[in-house]
Amino acid sequence: MKRIHLLIFPMSGSFFFYSQNRINDAGAWLSLGANYKTYSNQAVSVMFRFRQYENFTQLNSWYVDIGYAYRILSSLKLSLHYALNPTQTRYGVFIPLHQYYIRMDYRKFLNKYFTFYNRVIVQHTNRFIADIDNGSKPYYRTDFRERVGIGYNISSSSNWFLHNEWMYT
Repeated sequence: MKRIHLLIFPMSGSFFFYSQNRINDAGAWLSLGANYKTYSNQAVSVMFRFRQYENFTQLNSWYVDIGYAYRILSSLKLSLHYALNPTQTRYGVFIPLHQYYIRMDYRKFLNKYFTFYNRVIVQHTNRFIADIDNGSKPYYRTDFRERVGIGYNISSSSNWFLHNEWMYT
């Protein structure tokens, strides 16, 4: 019964934001990363992600993500992350954005290779002051996001993983 509640709680947030017309973006990420356990319930991760929007024909941004995770339960963890995110502008130029976020992950192992994920994220995005010296306008944004995805462990004994995720904001 606890597992059902852990899944319903984050999913209810997406229905609330959808009903309030807060969802105006959909996208997908393809990630390749590695997790390294530092202690039995703590880990450090490095990920490389590629993002595409609804049409899936053009790369809109890519990420290098570094995180620290603390496992609360076997299926629930809390993590802190920093991501460098060069994002494509409407002029076709990539500008560097910096993201800091807190993430709560619920996971359910489907078998030894596949894992279902539901993630709730509070994220802050900005450009550093040095990036604004060229006359660009300051950019700051804070978002609440939910992502649902399926992870594939490249090997059951490896720390490397391949992950595909769908996002609505």
